[in-house]
Amino acid sequence: MSNLLLIPLEDTVVFPNMTVTLTVDVADADRVFLVPVHEGEYAKVGTVAAVEDRIRIPGGGRAVSPYPYLQKAYKLLFTGKTGTPFALTLKGTVVSATIDRLVVNVATSQAWPSNLTQTKLNRQIAVAVPETTLVQSFGPTGLLRAVVNVTLAQKGDKVVVWTQPAPATLKAQRGDDGALAAALIQLGP
Repeated sequence: MSNLLLIPLEDTVVFPNMTVTLTVDVADADRVFLVPVHEGEYAKVGTVAAVEDRIRIPGGGRAVSPYPYLQKAYKLLFTGKTGTPFALTLKGTVVSATIDRLVVNVATSQAWPSNLTQTKLNRQIAVAVPETTLVQSFGPTGLLRAVVNVTLAQKGDKVVVWTQPAPATLKAQRGDDGALAAALIQLGP
């Protein structure tokens, strides 16, 4: 683990895929750790960013661009204060399925209540499948029908997962294994 220069960002949040110019002196650092600060409190999550360019600004200061590391940063599925309710819709393809677990290669996620939509995620996320989860598939006529369990899902099948409403946690925001539980699973078409 390497030590990184901590750059506090007062009332500013930098998300993955953002290009920003910061008027800070990072000396010869190639990477920095950007952390939002609001009302004197540091956020629990920050972003590792690459210093892409160094430019001189009036008064002798420097500005830097962390764009390359922001492009590669691990994207949170949603943002929210710890404990606030959230739900997600995950669209992708089935990687594997057991009676109580579904692994999805997620292409798109949408979060509620923020309505944040992310595309081209291409991330595997394991979702818990409680007994109360409703599993549906499309029949030969194109109509939805109930399915007994998720084990009928085959690798590569299209799938949409609606998660159970739950309080926000960092594990849920990252999509950690088993941190999300399915309320409804729709297989195909």
